[in-house]
Amino acid sequence: MEEFRPIVADSTVISAINNGVIGPSDFTSHSTGVALRPPGRRRFLLAYEGWTNS
Repeated sequence: MEEFRPIVADSTVISAINNGVIGPSDFTSHSTGVALRPPGRRRFLLAYEGWTNS
């Protein structure tokens, strides 16, 4: 599955950022890392589902 990661996951993330689906305010920083806030996560997942269903 790793060979498909750039095609599916990476391209979806880059598209979501470039198209303004998610932005800096959609992320929160913690001492253990960075995470998407719930509204940003929802928009990202909707974009991902749209990409995989097209």
